[in-house]
Amino acid sequence: MEGKIYLKDLLDRLLIEEKRKQIKKNAEESLREYEEGRIKFGTVGDLRKEVYEDD
Repeated sequence: MEGKIYLKDLLDRLLIEEKRKQIKKNAEESLREYEEGRIKFGTVGDLRKEVYEDD
């Protein structure tokens, strides 16, 4: 039983590390897009105006 608990803990830690890597990758990508000016900030109203003005 102790071996199974150890394996479960090990797998849990590995999954957590994978999630951290994915979060880091997403953050780096978002920062790069921000620095390139590809990200816009605004309100929901701003978004609606932009979406509907393109029609």
